[in-house]
Parts: sequence; structure tokens; C-alpha cells
Amino acid sequence: MGGSWRRMAGRSRSGLTLVELLVAIAFLGVTGALLMPRLVGERPQSAVVAEPDGGYIGIGALLGHHVSDDGYVSIHQPFPGAPAEAVGLQPGDLILRVDGIDVQNEDVDMVRQRIMAGPIDSQVLLTIRRDNQSFDLAVTRQRIYPPEPFGWFGGCPVIVDQP
Repeated sequence: MGGSWRRMAGRSRSGLTLVELLVAIAFLGVTGALLMPRLVGERPQSAVVAEPDGGYIGIGALLGHHVSDDGYVSIHQPFPGAPAEAVGLQPGDLILRVDGIDVQNEDVDMVRQRIMAGPIDSQVLLTIRRDNQSFDLAVTRQRIYPPEPFGWFGGCPVIVDQP
């Protein structure tokens, strides 16, 4: 015969034993947790929804559309008179942590959701990097009405092209 395959002594069926199966399941679970930490990590608990009157609950800042080379979302522009401007956020500031949670390599929408996920008058603690220095800023969420020339797209404020 071309190749002989023999069953191990004491085994009447092919396949995995219960112990082998449990070890394989445990190995896959540990491997998944190590390779995909974002899937098992903490997520914001409330969904972000624009208010019916056109406003939203947030800090009043437009975030950059892309992450930086080292994986952080930046402040594109704080809105005039908004809480973000009042605490001193500036264009180009990088957001390192939101409420103590590292947001490196998270997409812009996830960082936005983390910032906005809270009731009006609640504070969000942002760890910011500016000019190679890191510092914390506590920003109070308020009802925000994006000023002109901002509008809404996909549930968040964007710059609207002027004719």
C-alpha cells in the first residue's frame, strides 16, 4: 500500500479528544486576544446621535480626517466659542488618550465617538501632544451648533464647500 496510517492504540475514532479540543479552543482565544486587542478592548457605551435641532453633544472641534504617521487623530479646528477653544485646543494637536484610554491606531470615527460619548455638562479628559509635549485637558461637553461654513455629513460636522 502507498501509505499506511494507523490509529493510536486505544482510540476507536478519528478526530480530536475532548482535551485536545479544549486546548485548541483556549489557544485560539489567547491568540485572538493578543493579535486583535481592539476587538476585546473597551468601547464607548453610548451611541453618538445628532440632536433633532441640528446640534450635537460634544466639545466643538473638527477632527482631522486621517491619523498621523504615528497613529493619532488630530484636532483640525476648534469651533469659535466652543469648549474645545475655551480650554486651549489648537489645530494640529494630537489626541493620545480619551478618558485614559489610548487611542493610537483607532480610526477617526472611533475617537470621535469616545469624545462625544457622554451627557451634556460631563467632562472628557483628553491627553494631548503639542510640540513634543504631552498634557491633559478636561473639556466639558456642551450642546454644539456647528458655525458656518460647517455642515453635517455622516453624523459629524464637516466643512461645507462655499460656491
